Amino acid sequence: MRRILFLACVSLCAAGGTAGQGRTAAVAWDTTYQVIDGFGAAIIGADGGDELATYADTLFSTTTGAGFSIARASMTDGGEYGPGDCSTVSASCAGSGVGLSRLQLIAGYAVRITATPWSPPAPMKSNGSWICDTGNGNSWLLSGSYGSYATWISNYVQSLANYGVHLYALSLQNEPDFCPTYYGGAVWTAAQLDTFMKSNLGPALSSAGFGNVKIILPESMQCAGSLSALSDTIFNDPGATIYPLIAACHDYGLNAGPYAPAQSKGFPYWQTEVAYLGTSFDPSMSNALVWANQIHNFLTVANGNAWLYWQFVLDASDDEALITSGTVAKRLWAIGNWSRYVRPGWLRIDATSSPTGGVSDSAFRAPSGGQFAIVAINNNASAQQVTFSLSGFTNVSSVAPMVTSATQSLAAQTNVNVSDQSFSYSLPAQSVTTFILASSGCPPNLLVDTPANRRRLYMGVDKNWPTARGGISFSLETALR
Repeated sequence: MRRILFLACVSLCAAGGTAGQGRTAAVAWDTTYQVIDGFGAAIIGADGGDELATYADTLFSTTTGAGFSIARASMTDGGEYGPGDCSTVSASCAGSGVGLSRLQLIAGYAVRITATPWSPPAPMKSNGSWICDTGNGNSWLLSGSYGSYATWISNYVQSLANYGVHLYALSLQNEPDFCPTYYGGAVWTAAQLDTFMKSNLGPALSSAGFGNVKIILPESMQCAGSLSALSDTIFNDPGATIYPLIAACHDYGLNAGPYAPAQSKGFPYWQTEVAYLGTSFDPSMSNALVWANQIHNFLTVANGNAWLYWQFVLDASDDEALITSGTVAKRLWAIGNWSRYVRPGWLRIDATSSPTGGVSDSAFRAPSGGQFAIVAINNNASAQQVTFSLSGFTNVSSVAPMVTSATQSLAAQTNVNVSDQSFSYSLPAQSVTTFILASSGCPPNLLVDTPANRRRLYMGVDKNWPTARGGISFSLETALR
């Protein structure tokens, strides 16, 4: 008999929704937009890496943590934090750098792992160094090394897979439009990225049996301008678009908009790195609201599919990480209002973006079943009453609000009754609130979300056992894919 641990059920009495004097947000179940791929950050370098196990549940659990679903690792950055020698498939190739054990830990949470190279191996570069600018300007991957570098990356993917870490996606280059003087890097032109991807890396991955691993590009330093300059050639090239591509950029300009060349062809569009750098560490709710609004805009204006902060854990004096020197910043929990409840494969649905001044709404639903998440941001210094009108929703008698504010972190509130397909709620001042389908009673399959239980479940007879994690049902087999 399968032994599974269960959460104690805490009953929340449903409260009647009072008629609000605020504005109405209309939410339409049947009007769908993009598929959501997930939310996450990076685990790069040794600094903070040893703390990952300490904060793993805080980061990845969908019952007690933020439920991040994407983790970005480094590769090929000179061997300091990336893989070892990947000239062949080997333990060395899989086991050094960001740390095989860290990746295995993350994979145990059914998180999608991506990998980004900071630099090709030094012998393959024009300046013979993993650092980009060694005093003579830009450096790049030698054209004669395209084939060997593609094999190198393919060996890395295979080496990780041999130890149970299956990459969801990999990038061609971190910020190919920037040449740093003190860490790994390489510059690429749009034509070089196009040639390497379609003529070398794509075929190498396919030949090795990893043709399903998505290829992220260009991960430019800016979303506006440089994304288009480096990617248009690729997404307009029929020889390149036969591969599973992801358009991606870093939004350090905080101005990401739609990217039609990729989106019009059905390719995902990700924002894969952003943070406040060089400022003092700010764990406050006001800082969290900055990032909540950025996520809202990327999802609803740019129609993006995934959003990532810079680092998960880092001992730094600025805002590079979500957890710094043992302090969990409020921005982690604000992002969690999406990441815990809006799972990979969910669809964004139509919602009134701004029902009243200072309030922003977005809404999402599972591809099947009745699960949903409505995320409301209140930037105002006072509470705001909003009525949510639900169109096309079925069998919704009450919703469960989950609030992040200056004093709460994804805290469950009293359930709210839904009457005549609507409910009203007073959004707390300076908060992010997610409304999910309220459970009636205690679900018998409310599983304690731990890697051990997840493995037990997956290895059981019924791989499609639906688990309720934070009010969300999903196929574990799909999540582990």
